[in-house]
Amino acid sequence: MTGTLFAPGAPDAIAEALAGLFDDRAQWPARREAARAYVLRERGWATNIARYAPVYHGLTGRHPLGLAAGGRA
Repeated sequence: MTGTLFAPGAPDAIAEALAGLFDDRAQWPARREAARAYVLRERGWATNIARYAPVYHGLTGRHPLGLAAGGRA
């Protein structure tokens, strides 16, 4: 688990979610580690470039790093 969901625009919902987090501090290290692992796996530069390069190329006709087909400059 990397986060806590609550209904948007509902102050009582966020208050309940926060109270639950404070009541369960023993889970904080595991949540922190899961969140860190997710960010390292899904939000690193290499992952972001791989994800957005086709979109960028489709819009501009160029690779975002100036690379030709096959990954060569």
